[in-house]
Amino acid sequence: MLHPDDRFSWIMDDYDVLEQSLDGVVTENGMEFGLFLECNNEDVFGWVKYVQRF
Repeated sequence: MLHPDDRFSWIMDDYDVLEQSLDGVVTENGMEFGLFLECNNEDVFGWVKYVQRF
């Protein structure tokens, strides 16, 4: 059971994903990115929001 102040516990729906994450299996490339398209404009602006260290 989770307590609102407990930031160290979590519940995951898929135990396979939990086991892989605890074993160090990474399923992402380490980057989050965003794209922005302004109305009435054909230009797309993209940016990298976060680069993770593994």
